[in-house]
Amino acid sequence: MGVRSSAYTFAVTLLLLLLPSKRVASGQEYCPVQYWLGSKPMLFGGLYEEGRCTSFSGCQPRDDFWGKKCEFRPGSAWGVCTKKQTKRSYDLVKLLGGGSILDLSPCDILPYLRGRTTWLIGDSHSKTLYWALQCFLIDFWNHEECQASAVPELNAQLLQQPGKPGLSNCVHLLGPGGGRVCMVEAVLGTNLVDNAEVRCSIEQR
Repeated sequence: MGVRSSAYTFAVTLLLLLLPSKRVASGQEYCPVQYWLGSKPMLFGGLYEEGRCTSFSGCQPRDDFWGKKCEFRPGSAWGVCTKKQTKRSYDLVKLLGGGSILDLSPCDILPYLRGRTTWLIGDSHSKTLYWALQCFLIDFWNHEECQASAVPELNAQLLQQPGKPGLSNCVHLLGPGGGRVCMVEAVLGTNLVDNAEVRCSIEQR
């Protein structure tokens, strides 16, 4: 069996710091997917333990394209940790906040994503954050990506980034309150810093 990676552990940790401080009220304060206790923290492969996600609560497939990609087995994707790296990450996480993040469940961050679009804009590091959130929320979207806008002209504008086309992808969260997580590639930060429209928006705040 391949080594399970913690490639998204610190990415999800960082995302927790970036998320809004307030939840969006969705009308229902419960998690639509239920998880049993397991032998591994969910950030370290627990989501893939057999029977961890209760079959009656709408678990998404683990054997489709995204189900397999999110296993992050060695060689399956860029940034996959080795067994040694995984152990070092786990040992460090145990020291942060008394190791409380090891109890983190997708259900804990879902309310902060409801009713809004969470944008991740940047280079390969931002793409890793996007994948991290996709994989940690493996049971809360239908494993189908879409572009950032339903208007082709707007997606074409996003593609016009210097250095590399600005590909855009989004996933729509299932359940009451909805929500989206979107990624736009922008390899040069100066494209935003020197952008007149962005500067005008900041000055008007």
